[in-house]
Amino acid sequence: MFESLAEAHRVIEERFAAHEMVLVLEQLQPVIVFSPRTEERWGGSRIGGMPDLPKSMDWPRRPIPDNSHEIAARGGPHHASELRQHLAGGLSYTFLGQVDLAGAASLGDAASMLPAEGRLLFFYDMTAGPFDTGTESARIILDRSPSS
Repeated sequence: MFESLAEAHRVIEERFAAHEMVLVLEQLQPVIVFSPRTEERWGGSRIGGMPDLPKSMDWPRRPIPDNSHEIAARGGPHHASELRQHLAGGLSYTFLGQVDLAGAASLGDAASMLPAEGRLLFFYDMTAGPFDTGTESARIILDRSPSS
């Protein structure tokens, strides 16, 4: 990660020939990076822990897929039975993290396509997700409720 385009240019210039450097620089995109923090605030960005769900929202659960036998078979003979049982349970997703969109908006170009307020909550089915090629293994929720 680079703090600025000038820093990226300097580092890339040290490692690539001139014609390669242009190709690499053209591919750079702004990104949002999570950094460790000592303080944690309600509604703030974080990876792991507990989500700041509004009182009106239940913890998201994975719907039972119509093709659970097909997904389970991808786990191979050692895991298919366990995966079928897991998928039949409609179990809760694992919370991965959340992004405070007001904080992200202050980052400029990297967040320009995101809403300017609320939170994005990220959830994933850690057990069956790696074997599922569909869209039901993850949930991204836009929570526009006040952080209070």
